[in-house]
Amino acid sequence: MRRLFALAVVAYGVALLGWLAWPSFGESFIGKVVGIPPFSLYIFEHLGVPGLTDRSRCDWMWCKPTILGIVFTTAVWLGAAWLVCAGIAHVTRRARNR
Repeated sequence: MRRLFALAVVAYGVALLGWLAWPSFGESFIGKVVGIPPFSLYIFEHLGVPGLTDRSRCDWMWCKPTILGIVFTTAVWLGAAWLVCAGIAHVTRRARNR
């Protein structure tokens, strides 16, 4: 499970670097999927988690994320990835034992 999690994190990290570096990659389908976690910061703030964005540094109604916002969003998505990898490992282990 740890190897699968590490592989998923590395693959997402490479894709995120591509998303940040090449705007045309961000417009592709995979780029849009990669962009979901960074933009989920605004959904979490809308749902009531305070302090995720700096309200004094907004441009076109997009406020800059704070360090707390980046850490919170990263923790949520890493936790979700960990749970998905644990589920995959459980299902594959169960299928092998049959």
